[in-house]
This record gives sequence, structure tokens and C-alpha cells, in this order.
Amino acid sequence: MHALKAFSKHSIFLLLFLLSALYCASNAGIFQSRLSQILIVESILFLFGIYAFAIKYNLKIIIFVGILLRLFTLFWVPSLSDDFYRYYWDSYLLSNDLNIFEFTPQVCLPYIDKNNAEIHLAFKLMNSKNYYSIYPTVIQTFSLLAYKASDESLISYSFYLKSIFLLFDIAGIYIVHLFLELLKANKYLITLFAINPLFILDITGNLHFDLIMMYFFLGSIYFIYVKQNSWLSAILMALSFHTKMISILLIPIFTNHLQLKEKITFYALLTSFIVLLFAPIISINEGLNLLGSIQLYFQTFEFNASIYFALRYLGNAIYGYNTIHFLGPLLKFVFVAILLYHLYVHQYSKLISSKLQASYSVLLAWLLLSTTVHPWYVGPLAIIGVIINRKVALLWTLLVALSYQTYATLSLEINSTLLWVEYGTLFILYIFLKIRNGIRVSW
Repeated sequence: MHALKAFSKHSIFLLLFLLSALYCASNAGIFQSRLSQILIVESILFLFGIYAFAIKYNLKIIIFVGILLRLFTLFWVPSLSDDFYRYYWDSYLLSNDLNIFEFTPQVCLPYIDKNNAEIHLAFKLMNSKNYYSIYPTVIQTFSLLAYKASDESLISYSFYLKSIFLLFDIAGIYIVHLFLELLKANKYLITLFAINPLFILDITGNLHFDLIMMYFFLGSIYFIYVKQNSWLSAILMALSFHTKMISILLIPIFTNHLQLKEKITFYALLTSFIVLLFAPIISINEGLNLLGSIQLYFQTFEFNASIYFALRYLGNAIYGYNTIHFLGPLLKFVFVAILLYHLYVHQYSKLISSKLQASYSVLLAWLLLSTTVHPWYVGPLAIIGVIINRKVALLWTLLVALSYQTYATLSLEINSTLLWVEYGTLFILYIFLKIRNGIRVSW
């Protein structure tokens, strides 16, 4: 027992040593594939987080290590996603007074400085060159700040943008702590947020704004429920929407219990702030270009889906072609029905725990019915899952890394075996919990 305690004391530093060794090994080409590198590093982090939670490790040390691991990501350029290069491209155009919602990268390329190697590298590595930008005001603002602070090199730009992310993550740890206190939940659950590979490597390390959206969103909920401050709540909710527009799906859940006068006040403020933040998109045509790119994204991309891929397979077997034109609207209809169901069931509840559970269910339905589920899309579901202690969401933060295998192929071919492993394991865990805990268990 004494030896186990001694190991616990030093295991934090052992973890840091192992991660450093693995990072150096990956650069030295020791691993046979990129996927094995990702899975080994993320599995170590994930299992260590579970271990630290199980033994109720000192929370101050856990939070310190969580911040330290995020600091570790400051010094490498994102490698698991090419969104970073589009951020850089948009900021370059904005700093040169070019409208990102009026010109696509392909159209702009002939007018770009031919001697600027960094911007041409960004163009080469980014995705969707024929699409207008889909990133709203908050993302563009933070990206432009990082670009202005940098020396215009991609490495410097990455460092400054990740520094902004780090500040938000520190605030995010405090926000999760506030909600755990508010719900009188197990305070050690914060371990599963502070030390989690999805949050550290996939989202912060690769510069995805999904968690920043949730920090604004949870802050908004806190101010409207605990502080009864409609102004601050509306401002934070507008910022959440202008980070990732998916937050609009959750807003009605947290406002449907308000009195009519309170609702009118809140939505009037929220609408005003959202419109104000749309000010940089000064024309109807530019707004339509933004919405058009978002619509094309949802109609064109297919990645790591569950229910959609199963139905698409059946459609191909029956009709002999991809039935996305039919399945897309059908799955959207099912999602709207699920959303309306939760709005109805929770319309009179004033319990924040009830609202969080409804939000969790809605986000889960959104992901399971989506045609595209990138690893970082699981982030908003997972942060709520940590707060309300949902084990399936926690496991998904690790299993979703299997989808990176798709990027390892030049044709971006989906590996159906890994899809079965990912979603099959989640379903088996759910069935196990259902049998063990009875009918009340939730995903």
C-alpha cells in the first residue's frame, strides 16, 4: 500500500516524462503509423485521467498538470486538422482589407503576393479552396489578433492563437468547477476535463473553437440561472453563437421556462447582440455567401457518421446509389422531432441539472444523426458529459480518435472496421450500464 501511494505521488511526473518521450519518438519516426502515435499518446492520457479520478488525486496538482499539458501544445503547429491554415488565410486577407465572405481563396490566389511563402503554404495545405469562409465573428477576431501579434509566420501565429486558447481553457476549468459545485456533484469529475486527450490534443492542440463556444454558452447559463443577469447572459450567448453556430440549438432549452416578459427581454437582447456581431458582414450578398458555404458543407461532407452511414449502406443496397438527398432531410426531421420532444418535456423545469441533461441528449442526437462527426465535434457533448457524469461520452473522447485513420489514406477512404469498433464499443458500454444500473441509465 505504501508503494502504491509513493507511485501516486510521482505518477504525474512519470506521465509528463512519458508524453515527452512519445513526442520525441514520434518525430524520430519510431512509430509505424500516424494513427498508432495518436492512439498511444491519447490512451496514456485517457487512462491516467481515469486513474487520477479513481484515486481522487489532489485536484490542485491535477489542474496544474492539465494546464501544463496545454502549455506543451503551444510549441507545435496543428497537425491533425487543416482548419488552422484557413484561419491564417482569412486573417491575411482581413489584414489586407479583403472581404473573406466576398472572395473564395481560389479567386484571390492570383492577387496574393508571390513572394510571401507562408500564405502560399497556407493555401496549399488548407481545405475548401472554392468555398467562402464559414467562420463567424469571434473566430475571425481571435485569429486576426493572433495574426497581428505574430511576425506573420505560421509557427508564430500558431503560438499566439494557442495562447488565447490557453487563457480560455483556464477559464473553462473554473467554469466546470462552478457547475460541479452548483449541481453538488463529485468535485473530482473535473479531473476528467483537466486531463483528457480530446480537450488537450484534438481541440486546444489543433485549434478548434468548439470548447470556447461551450465556455461562452455555460457562462451564459450561469449568469441567467445563478446571477439573473439577462444582459451578461445574452452577450455571452451571442458570443457563443458567433463562435460556433450550433449553440443556437440549445438556447431554447434554457429559456423555455422563463416568464413571457423575461423571454422577450432575453431574446430582444440576444438578437440585438447577434445582429451587432454580424456587422462585419455588411451586405446581404456576403451573408448569403456565408450561409451558402455552410449549407454546402452539410450537403457535401461525409465523415465518421453512425446512423447516416448505416442508412446510406441500406440505400445503396436497395437503390444502387447514394441516397444522401433523401437521408439528409429525413435525419434533420428526426433531429427536430427530438429537439421538440425535449423542449416539451423540460418546459416547466427550472432545475439546471434537468436542462443540462436535455442539452446533452440533444447534442448526442445531433452527432448520431449527422453526416460528419470530426473528433472535435464531440467536445461540446463531452464537457456537459463530464459535468453530469456520462460515461459513454467520456469513452467517446478516446474512441473518436480512431477516425483519424481516414486522413492516413490519400483517397480519404472510411475504414468500416474502425467505425464498428468506435460505435460498437459505445453501444456495448451503454447496454452494460443499462443492465447494471437499470432503466434510468442515460447515454
